[in-house]
Amino acid sequence: LVFVTPASNIRDFSPFKSEPGPGLDDEVVRRIDRLKSSIAARLEGRDYEQARALADQAVAMDPQDAGLLFQRGRALLGLGESTTARGAFVAARDEDVAPLRALSSITRTVTEVASESSAGLVDFEAMMEDVASDGIPGDGEFLDHVHPSIEAHRVLALALLDQMVAMSLASPGSGWSEAVVSDITERVNGSVDEADRAWALGTVARVLSWAGKQEEALGLAKRAIEMNSDYHTLNQMLTVLVRNERNEEALDYARQAARLMPDIAEVRKMNGVILSENGRSAEALEELQAAYRLDPGATDIHYHLGVVLSDLGRVVEAEQAYRRAVQVDPANADALNNLGILHAMRGDYVGAAELFERALRVAPDHPDATRNLERARGLVGR
Repeated sequence: LVFVTPASNIRDFSPFKSEPGPGLDDEVVRRIDRLKSSIAARLEGRDYEQARALADQAVAMDPQDAGLLFQRGRALLGLGESTTARGAFVAARDEDVAPLRALSSITRTVTEVASESSAGLVDFEAMMEDVASDGIPGDGEFLDHVHPSIEAHRVLALALLDQMVAMSLASPGSGWSEAVVSDITERVNGSVDEADRAWALGTVARVLSWAGKQEEALGLAKRAIEMNSDYHTLNQMLTVLVRNERNEEALDYARQAARLMPDIAEVRKMNGVILSENGRSAEALEELQAAYRLDPGATDIHYHLGVVLSDLGRVVEAEQAYRRAVQVDPANADALNNLGILHAMRGDYVGAAELFERALRVAPDHPDATRNLERARGLVGR
């Protein structure tokens, strides 16, 4: 049996969830939140000295806030204090309220059990620290929070082989040498298709974005596009940017996708939606109409056409588009809400209220429909 200590990305992957330490009153928590916002701004501006001072002040009040500890690590790293920074990053990982990376206690337990049972041990965590910049494992060693890069897998494989040889579980052949290892490495790396790698990174980026890890998702999406700019990688980048409401940045990627793949309805639709979000309604209409011609059965195309037509003041056509959207998907709360708005605009408050009610039946938490229903009911009979 060979035990392997679990390693993780602590340098470039922030905690999944942070919570204030126990016993802190609301005013202290609010003060720490303000400090965290200030620290983030200082880190953005690379004012690491001030970021560290603010982080030290906040950590003195709450030494268990994972996000705060991570910020302190970033500030210390920016100042070149790698040893202290590593301690802050490890503490941030260990205080993560959603611990999807192995805590320090897990690593200690693995090491102790390996020793007590006289089993083999590969200290993968220490190995990653040895090869990482400043001794702090990050994006150079991991694809996300825990999954090793191809090179890190190679290092682990060789370490496992060395351990098996030491335990007399394996014996290298007479031809085994560094040259053979180098040849195998070259062949394996050469067999990995860059487009496949880009596809995989783009997929991970989308998952991380869904999990709320936007900064990490954006980094992976950029790496994917650098490897291969195709529909998948561009679409993942768009997904991350739109989720963060960075619509202006998304526009360049949407245009690029539309140029590369003009015959794919989803690409043209996405370009139209992004153009609409940036206030370029006339261009958006052309793209959405192109998407409709390519795929008339797209479930949400009519809704997006309704939004753009409404923005262009073509109210009758917008209403027709929203009605088609509801016919295709009766649970489209956004279309029902917008259709209700058009009814209210022409003074049909009863009809508008009915549509807002329908929207809330399929989406009870729809904020716009809730407000609009209250207003429509208040105007009925006036």
